[in-house]
Amino acid sequence: MEKKNNPESIGENEFLRLVYEVQQGDPAAMEKLLDMFESDMRLLSKYIPMPEEDALQSMKLEFITLIKNKVLDQKGSSDEEE
Repeated sequence: MEKKNNPESIGENEFLRLVYEVQQGDPAAMEKLLDMFESDMRLLSKYIPMPEEDALQSMKLEFITLIKNKVLDQKGSSDEEE
């Protein structure tokens, strides 16, 4: 049985390292981040008025876009200056 990653089970530094690696083009880091949040996305997709798989795909796409395009400062908040 595959062990699922829990977003609460890694520290902030590890999370920020994964975000940095994604921004540098590491697909394995993106997959790890998606795996960490997939159970939450699946739960939330039940409350979106569209087919569950479509809702899940939309959330994943927005998550990927957010991670790839936002710059995080030391505290992990997004830098809104563009």
